[in-house]
Amino acid sequence: MNQFNCFEVSGDKYCTSSKVIPLIHCLILKVQSLQLEDSLGKDLQSLVLKEVSKRMGGIENVTPLAIATVLDPRFKKMHFTNPLACSSAVAKVKDLMKTTAQNGVKSDSSDNSEKPKDNFCLCEDHHKLVRKNWKKSKTDGTSSDELSIYLRSPVGRLNENPLETLNK
Repeated sequence: MNQFNCFEVSGDKYCTSSKVIPLIHCLILKVQSLQLEDSLGKDLQSLVLKEVSKRMGGIENVTPLAIATVLDPRFKKMHFTNPLACSSAVAKVKDLMKTTAQNGVKSDSSDNSEKPKDNFCLCEDHHKLVRKNWKKSKTDGTSSDELSIYLRSPVGRLNENPLETLNK
C-alpha cells in the first residue's frame, strides 16, 4: 500500500509542479507533530527539520511553483506559510490576467476526499487545512474580481486532476 498516494510526485498526464509547496508543507507539519521520547529521535527530528528548511525554506518564493500552487484548485493559498510569498504569487497571477486581457485573449465543492486509512499520510494535514480554509473563506469579504472569487471558493478534491476540472 502506497502511503503517499494522495501526493503523486511525478506523472506525464497530470500536473505535479503545483504539488511541490503543499508536499513540503505537509512533510514539515508531519515531522513537527511527531511525539518522540528518545533523545536520538528528537535529534533526528531536529536535523530533518533543519535540512528541509535549509534546502526547501525558500520554495514558496519560486514564482512558477507558487503560481502553479495558487492556480491549482486543490490547493490555492492553503499551504503557504509565508504571507509575502503568497501575496506575491497572487499579484503575479493578477498581472498575468491583466496582460492576457489587454492582449485580447478571453479567459474562459467542497472536499469530499476519503480519509486516509493509514496512520501516516501527508495528505491528512492537507485535509485539516481544507476545513480550516473553508470556514475562513466564508467570512472573507475581499473584492469580487474573478481571482478573488476563485480563491474564496472551496478547494477541489485532492484526488481530482485539476487539468480535467478546467475542461468541464
